[in-house]
Amino acid sequence: MKIAVLTYGSRGDLQPPLAAAIRLRERGHHIAVAANADNVEAVTTAGFDVHEIPTDIRAFLRSDIVARLLRSGGQATFTRAFAKMERESGAAVDEALISACAGADIILSGPVTLAVAQCIVERTGQPLVAHMPFPLGRSREYAPPLLTGRTVPTGFLRLTTHRAFQFLYTTTNRASVRRIRRRLGLPDSFPGPFARAEADRTPIELLVSPALFPRPADWPPQYRIAGRPIVPDELRAAWGESSIDPAVDRWLAAGEPPVFVSFGSMPVPDPAGCLTMLAEAARRTGLRILVDAGWSDFALGTHASGAVMVTGASNHDAILGRCRAAIHHGGSGTTQTVAAAGIPAVVTHFGVDQVFWGKRVAAAGLGVELPIKKLTADRLANALRAALTPRVVARAAAVGAAMSAEDGARQLCDTVERTAVSG
Repeated sequence: MKIAVLTYGSRGDLQPPLAAAIRLRERGHHIAVAANADNVEAVTTAGFDVHEIPTDIRAFLRSDIVARLLRSGGQATFTRAFAKMERESGAAVDEALISACAGADIILSGPVTLAVAQCIVERTGQPLVAHMPFPLGRSREYAPPLLTGRTVPTGFLRLTTHRAFQFLYTTTNRASVRRIRRRLGLPDSFPGPFARAEADRTPIELLVSPALFPRPADWPPQYRIAGRPIVPDELRAAWGESSIDPAVDRWLAAGEPPVFVSFGSMPVPDPAGCLTMLAEAARRTGLRILVDAGWSDFALGTHASGAVMVTGASNHDAILGRCRAAIHHGGSGTTQTVAAAGIPAVVTHFGVDQVFWGKRVAAAGLGVELPIKKLTADRLANALRAALTPRVVARAAAVGAAMSAEDGARQLCDTVERTAVSG
């Protein structure tokens, strides 16, 4: 059958559904992928038909306004800025998504494209499955990751914050939803993607480990925890990460296991200053540090007399097995990958859902959370010492072993096939 896979966002938003798409292709299905412009190359390299969404998320995240928002930790403001970018792309976004869905037997959507997908299936009657990199269903057990990074003390208040987030999200995206509904000949009235998903009982798979986020008891039945999605070799190749760089391999072999550093798709505002801070933290702790440059302009090569090394694209699964801890931004995918590697983490979150995952890591006894805006060499050194205590190291190893059997992409594929048959 033909399956439309709708993606929109950074690499962290693309990688899980593309991992599932590769599995679905192996099962004999034809896949059409919608992806923003800066992800098109990876999608085509992986061998898929691509419908290009004419927005550049990498450029958006590297813009001055987003840098200021991330430094301030403004969750709601970031959501509005993202919605504004989508509105400015206008009808071209809608056409790419409609084109990808044309003739599909079922649609697989992430959170950003969910409202559009719901409008399309309202018109066409196609089945729909959603996947999420973080939890968004209403619950008394947690507050919405995209609205607040603060601790919300009671179940009643957590439900209230969910209602506030859903209202904010629906209101912020109202113009975009109205645009595509008119394009499809539908009435303007739309309850919002979350209310619609619950009303339609849309299957929603959360692609995270239950070790980091157990399923809330009060979730509707269509919400499931799928587990961490494993990245297939074909997808690693599409990212240029098939093997470890020989220079990195030699550096790893030349000393003690290092601390791995990755800020993923979050560009560091002052890369040179950050490297200086990392080098000082390495000096104070006696640790070596390996930095994955990600979307930041770090100078590649060795620094601080070889104690710090910066590399480009790297296979995190392969490298983390040779590291003793990780410092990362708290993106959902990186959080799951580090936890699965069985090593402690220092989560230096920038904002959005990263704050949520930092607190989850700390609550699970897997490491320390520290906002990037408060990061100094002294605080980082202390955080590393706390993360590398025997108790945390043992806890991280135990959780990593428990996660070894997880394969969220496989469960997502099973749900897609089952839903396509049952409708």
